[in-house]
Parts: sequence; structure tokens; C-alpha cells
Amino acid sequence: PPPSPPRCLLVQERDHLHRHAAFSNFGFALVTLFRVQTLDLWQVVVNHLRLDIPWLPRDPSAALPHLREFLDTGDVAALNRARAFLPGCQTANELSVLSDVLQCGGDPDGPFAAGCAGTCGSFIAPPLIMCFFVAFASIVLLNLALAVLMQQLQAANVVTYKRRKAKVSLAVLMNVNLATNIWLTKAAGLLRQQEEEGEDGLGIVPHPE
Repeated sequence: PPPSPPRCLLVQERDHLHRHAAFSNFGFALVTLFRVQTLDLWQVVVNHLRLDIPWLPRDPSAALPHLREFLDTGDVAALNRARAFLPGCQTANELSVLSDVLQCGGDPDGPFAAGCAGTCGSFIAPPLIMCFFVAFASIVLLNLALAVLMQQLQAANVVTYKRRKAKVSLAVLMNVNLATNIWLTKAAGLLRQQEEEGEDGLGIVPHPE
């Protein structure tokens, strides 16, 4: 027999999470959380997770023949009639009534293979959890950015200190060189003066010829 359609068949297409923005596996969950963190239409994800049961009459038994008609003929009008009896999302008990025609457990190897998993979310929990996640992730990213900036600033300070130290060392060498030249100039002038007075550089009077 052909495989049963998934349990989300009765949910309107506008309320479906995109296949790349869902929590069906770990990889897609990371992508979805990254999308929420970057605020890329994250309110759409939150609204889909808030899907709840509207306060309308519901009768899964009445939806069953219309759902069978849709599966036999492919008539979309029959599917819409079935959806009219179960508007919004469907609970696990409602899907249990339709388990003969729907794969109410989702993945046969998943955690709900033995029973039915509803398609409803929570009206309060998703906004709170997502707001907390965005705030926490923003703080982590801000601290990471500040750490990188502080590291770069520290590296720049080290380079500046080394350049200043090199300039100071060069200035000291130039001052020593200048002082040495001044001392040599004065010493040479003193020697010439002593020679003119008949004395050598050691202060000894030469022998007469």
C-alpha cells in the first residue's frame, strides 16, 4: 500500500514551517536558530511555533470521510472540507482518530512512532524562549566582539610601545654621539692651545734642543 500522508496534511500551508527553517533534525535546528539570532523574519518562526487550537467546533470523525475522499481522488475541495472540521492545528487525540489514513507519528523511527504527535505548539512558550535566546546570543556575540577588539588594541599598544622604545634608544645614542663629538672638539682645541704654549697634551715641558 502507498505510504500514509504526514499528520501536517490538515494544517494550512500558510502555517507550515519552511523545510529549511524547522527543527526536524539537528542541522536544520541550528540553521533555524541562526536565522532567529540574525532576526531574519524570526517572528514568522515564532508565529508558526505558536500555532494553537482555535475556539471552534471540532469533529475528527466528521473529517475522516472527506480525508479519505481526498486521498482517493486528490480533490483539494475534499481536503478543505476535512480541514474545516479541524481548523488550526490538531491534537494527539484527534490524530489518533485519523491514524488509519494519516501517519500521525511522523517519522516511523522517531520518538512518537508508537503513538500520535500533535501539530499544535504553545502560545506563550515560543516568544519567551526565542526572546531569551536572542538576548543571550546577542550578549555572547557582543562579548566576543569586545574580546577581539581588546586583543587588537593590546597588540597595537605593544607595537606602539616598541616603536617609542626604539625612538628613545635612538635619541640616547644620538645624544651620546653628540656629547662625544663635543668632547673631542674641546680636547682637540685644548691640545692645540697647549702646543702653542710649548706644552704637549700630557702637561710635560719638552727638552730644549
